[in-house]
Amino acid sequence: ANGNEYPLADLVMYESDRSIININHLDGSREIRVEGDVADLTVSVPEELAKIEKNVLPPIMKKYPSVRYTFEGQAQQSGDVQGALKRNFPIVLLITLIIIALVFRSFSQALLIFPMMLVSVFCAFLGHGIEDFLQGDTIVSVSILSVFGILALLGVIVNDAVIFLDKYNRNLVDGSTVKKAMFDAGVSRFRPILLTSLTTVIGLYPIIFEKSFQAAFLKPMAISVAYGVLFGTIFILLTFPAIVLVVNDLRRYLGFLYRGYWKTAEEVEPAVRQILREKKEKI
Repeated sequence: ANGNEYPLADLVMYESDRSIININHLDGSREIRVEGDVADLTVSVPEELAKIEKNVLPPIMKKYPSVRYTFEGQAQQSGDVQGALKRNFPIVLLITLIIIALVFRSFSQALLIFPMMLVSVFCAFLGHGIEDFLQGDTIVSVSILSVFGILALLGVIVNDAVIFLDKYNRNLVDGSTVKKAMFDAGVSRFRPILLTSLTTVIGLYPIIFEKSFQAAFLKPMAISVAYGVLFGTIFILLTFPAIVLVVNDLRRYLGFLYRGYWKTAEEVEPAVRQILREKKEKI
């Protein structure tokens, strides 16, 4: 107070220490950022985040009620992608069905392909379980890359089913019965569908067997496509003809209930009905 100068050590007790370099903010609030990477690639990041949220964060939130937390980085990006998929996937699926319906001039035939799409998605998840069992020490978990692989897989499965159904319709137009048209379509399309599927699976298996760090990010996508195509092709070749014939019987039964008389199996098929309509218009 009198203006004299003294050594600081005579007046206070102090020590030198590292202070805060900067103060981060997120959305206008003070932020403390904790970053980390997995040391083991076999660890599932979503599972570890779930453990942190269950075991680590509750005591902190109890001690500091005003603190709130969010998972950013890869977790946030995955959440954004999942949200976009939830919004856009039904739209993409509807557009796909509409395009197929316009090509075949029948919405019911477009819906025939829908069960094959669901089966292929199930086969993709099944493939992750199979690879997890076979590789043992390497956890092959379903990730957002698996979903990207499933999207690519749906295109392959739809293409195979469309090729099969197109040949069936062409056989009907040429005058074949329903069963003969289906049998001939299965025989003529068996080899190209099987060969394209096998070459796709064989080409993806080197990625699935690879143990390197770089391949770890591509494995989920490769597994989704490979196993979805492998098992999906089997379902298309074996069950898709049965589904088409069952729907044909349903058309006949519904037609009988509506009109009161039976039509032949060929008359209720969309391809044949289109030919009959064109003949009536010419007359």
